Amino acid sequence: MKKLNIPELFNIRAVLSSSIVLLHSIYIMTLLHPVFGIWHDFFRGMQLLLLYATPLFIMISEVILSHTYGGNLPKGFYSKRVKYIMVPYISMALVYAYLDNGIAEYMNNAFRYIVLGEWHGYFVLIIFQFYLLHHFLSNFLIKRNLWVQIGIAFIINFAYLCLFTLYRPYGLIADYSWIAYLWRKGFYMLPFAWYFYFVTAFYMGMNIDKIRTYLKRKQMLFLITSIISFSLLVFLYINNVLPMVSTKRPDIIIYAFSVFLLLFTTVGRSKYLGKILNPINRASYGIYLIHPMIQIFILRIMPSGIKEMNPVFLLIIVFAMTLGISLGLTYAVQKIPYGYWILGKLGKSSQE
Repeated sequence: MKKLNIPELFNIRAVLSSSIVLLHSIYIMTLLHPVFGIWHDFFRGMQLLLLYATPLFIMISEVILSHTYGGNLPKGFYSKRVKYIMVPYISMALVYAYLDNGIAEYMNNAFRYIVLGEWHGYFVLIIFQFYLLHHFLSNFLIKRNLWVQIGIAFIINFAYLCLFTLYRPYGLIADYSWIAYLWRKGFYMLPFAWYFYFVTAFYMGMNIDKIRTYLKRKQMLFLITSIISFSLLVFLYINNVLPMVSTKRPDIIIYAFSVFLLLFTTVGRSKYLGKILNPINRASYGIYLIHPMIQIFILRIMPSGIKEMNPVFLLIIVFAMTLGISLGLTYAVQKIPYGYWILGKLGKSSQE
């Protein structure tokens, strides 16, 4: 095990956490203030723009893992992750299962959330799959050409998502409920839906010094690729080819990775931003878990006259309240004995 030496990831993780809150804040804003016409198109475009957040949040976990441990996971690795990541996942899933439909559907909801990942915390199950993939594939990947493996991973990942998002044989599989479920929802929880992110993150973590040198002064290139790949998302959405605002889209792979490289070479290198974003970085897991609960609270307390407010100002208010309260609660829960079982443990500081 070696010391984590990728300070860029601290800033990026804070940006991703904030992006996820903003993405969900847009939905809450539209519930408070329904929008139509150009406003609807504007906010839908913002939602598409922010779709990079969850895939990159997951991807960062493997970058850190491969950089820190290489091909050999240490003794006690899984027990620590269960304690600080899986237990909070289960704890909050049980809470959201109750908030969904109360006692009536509690056991069913609890199963769907915890086992099937049918809630916003599903990313934790993907991260644990990455742990297993790292355990079983790391030695294989180390011995192979990284460009070949990344290319293969992209083809597998892209083809898999295309199959389940573009081909819809629902009439043929109606009699097989588990296959129908797999096609509609379950496919996204299998490692094939994330394999490119895993392989790319693995090699990035293993070769971070070389990559950091290679990426110097290429910000404009990554800005251009981000714009082009985002334009493709919008084009396919407008033309009803992929009419979904979801990270299940196959075209999100190129866009998300382009944004990661852009963030790595810009925001990630800013020491000034690091000081500002550090509290969010440390509390990112807790913010991710609790922020929808805060937004439920916001929906209930907002005055009825809020519909008259400009939607942009309303979005800023919802976002600021959600992020601020989530951040404060995450730190406050750490003061409670075993509070890390609820919202996880605070991450390392970018100043350490």
